[in-house]
Amino acid sequence: MEFLLGNPYSTPVGQCIEKATDGSLQNEDWTLNMEICDIINETEEGPKDAIRAVKKRLNGNRNYREVMLALTVLETCVKNCGHRFHVLVANRDFIDGVLVKVISPKNNPPTIVQDKVLALIQIARLRSELDIVRGNSKVMSEMLTEMVPGQEDASDLELLQELNRTCRAMQQRIVELISRVSNEEVTEELLHVNDDLNNIFLRYERYERYRLGRAAQNNGVLNEATEDNLIDLGPGSPAVVSPRVSSAPTSIASLSTQLAGLDVGVDSVSGTLSSLPTHNPQDDFDMFAQTRTSSLADQRKNVKYEDPQALGGLASALDVRQQNTSGKGDEAEEGVTSEEFDKFLEERAKAADTALPSPPSGDPGPPVSSSGSSRKKAERTEDALFAL
Repeated sequence: MEFLLGNPYSTPVGQCIEKATDGSLQNEDWTLNMEICDIINETEEGPKDAIRAVKKRLNGNRNYREVMLALTVLETCVKNCGHRFHVLVANRDFIDGVLVKVISPKNNPPTIVQDKVLALIQIARLRSELDIVRGNSKVMSEMLTEMVPGQEDASDLELLQELNRTCRAMQQRIVELISRVSNEEVTEELLHVNDDLNNIFLRYERYERYRLGRAAQNNGVLNEATEDNLIDLGPGSPAVVSPRVSSAPTSIASLSTQLAGLDVGVDSVSGTLSSLPTHNPQDDFDMFAQTRTSSLADQRKNVKYEDPQALGGLASALDVRQQNTSGKGDEAEEGVTSEEFDKFLEERAKAADTALPSPPSGDPGPPVSSSGSSRKKAERTEDALFAL
């Protein structure tokens, strides 16, 4: 397989690893080690190429100087690289097929090398698990940020609850490791991850409280609306109208009695019609005549229209008024007031009383009536006065 992939030191990261693990180096080249980490993080094939180069340096190598330099490069990459590299280091094939063989008893490695390999295996596995924890907490945080309590999908809510259970189980494992790990750097990282989990759990609990509160509120509104829409059909409900059978015969009998008491005969109807008052059109004319002014009505009672002199005086007065009216032409016409007209009637009434002859004392009798033509002329004169 290695033959098909080519020389591991031919890649950019492989060349750097070859230089950083050269036994001729007196000390570690940290600048070169950090350059290796950058290549692993920035390139797509960097993690795989780095593992192949480290594996080539460790397999069957009895030069423990080069082995220690290779383990230092591997540890630096584990601490500074991401999840892609951690998965490859924590893989069982690399741990059992490379690292465990380095500390095999038949090789009789130095104690420093054994301790270095054991610490590296522990860190690699821990880093891989922590990467999973960080990934779960990141997804959980994003879901809590995007989801709205009470409006989430059922699948999203189920996934969020599953992540919560998984992260809590991982937190218990982290708490156990904190008390057992002696490496300060690893302990510090475990504490940091534990703090992140606690913050996520607080957000999740707050989210659940809001969601349950809104669900309870919606259920309360729904129950209230349902109760309002329900109709109570019980015996005592006002919506139920009980039939009153017992009172029906009495009502029918009462109605029959009232109908029987009505007199609808022909005689009764005729009597009722005959008792109605007869309307006379002349009454309307009399009512209209009574609405005239009181002074005019009084003067009509006092004036004797049968007197020829009075009639002649009224006719002459009408002629004079017509002449005065026609003589003004288009000028503004002034009407005669009621007071002037009353005064005119009063003067004519006095003149009429003076001109009338005294009736004979010896032969009282009814007044002599005028002829029919005089009466018609008086009526026309009266109509002219009303027109004025």
